Amino acid sequence: MNILMMVPNLYVSRWAPFATEMAKHVNVTFLVNDPRELCGPAVKKIPFKTIFDSRNTKHNAIEFPRAADIQRVVGTVGPDLIHAICEPSYPHNQPLLDAARVPVTCRLAQNIYQKWPFPFSNFEKRALDQLSHVFPVSQISENLLREKGYQGPSSIVGNGFDTAVCRPNAKKRDKLVFVGSVIERKGIYDLLEAMTRLRRRGITEPLYILGDVDKKNRQRIEGLCKKNKLRDIVLVGRQTHEDMVEYMWTAKYVIIPSKVSDGSDWSYGKYIKAARVQWSEQFCMVVVEAMACGTPVISSDSGALPDVIGPNSFKFRANDVDDLESKIYEALSLESTQYVELVEWGLDWVDQFSWRSVCLGFTRAWSELV
Repeated sequence: MNILMMVPNLYVSRWAPFATEMAKHVNVTFLVNDPRELCGPAVKKIPFKTIFDSRNTKHNAIEFPRAADIQRVVGTVGPDLIHAICEPSYPHNQPLLDAARVPVTCRLAQNIYQKWPFPFSNFEKRALDQLSHVFPVSQISENLLREKGYQGPSSIVGNGFDTAVCRPNAKKRDKLVFVGSVIERKGIYDLLEAMTRLRRRGITEPLYILGDVDKKNRQRIEGLCKKNKLRDIVLVGRQTHEDMVEYMWTAKYVIIPSKVSDGSDWSYGKYIKAARVQWSEQFCMVVVEAMACGTPVISSDSGALPDVIGPNSFKFRANDVDDLESKIYEALSLESTQYVELVEWGLDWVDQFSWRSVCLGFTRAWSELV
């Protein structure tokens, strides 16, 4: 198969391991704005230009590829199939559908039904009418896809982790770790309340908070820690991917207390009401990367998380601090043999999310279209 794959600019580097793995299975050429960001000698790349660059707008949806560039590339590559790593409502699908005489597919991570403003509503309608196959990342996204009116074939294929980076390690595990943007929708303040209660019950494990944190949230967290006499709460901030893995290797558990957001706590929604996008966890790479590192997860049931964490992980009701506290206490009370069994189960479970497994999920579906 000769595949042409478009990668929006924002966070393009996260797809580098995917690109390297995919090149082992099919003849693939990647459309990227900056070819330097997809690494690997076997990865073929062609640049395209955009009217807006999502690295500046801070959202992939606000990036409009130049149609002339897309037509030129499609004519040059002559693909058997085109895949866009983007949502049906994104503008990236439009020039691909215009230029292609072959199947066009894309992914879907959204999982809350909401209507988009013009022109994104038109983009989505046309894409769902004309796409040859859609790849939702979870069952809840698959349900949304059908609710939106899509009637074509689909395959649930999650996101992947890099087995070369995320792997078990025998380091001493003596802490709890939170990884994610330090904002309301990620449940950080529910977690701090739960930690306050757990300290009263004799739980002493330190909590390390990893992720982007602005001045306002930093001051709020520091104020809460001082007020509630929360010691051993370490606000680490953003880390490199490799450093994040180091923290996972020394964590007893990674905690994901995410909950539904109305969009007022992130991106443009903080400033413009009309720009608010409702959100619940669409996949959560942190979950699979933690399990792949041999670190069990304590997670809320927000969005796609139940699909990703699996049946044997510690799961609590989103927005329920009592349940969060209870699950952390229960998890920290496991016997050593039970803990080892949980680690081993997690390693088996996440194999389905390795980049190799993800790539095979795509290629199986594509082979039926080509």
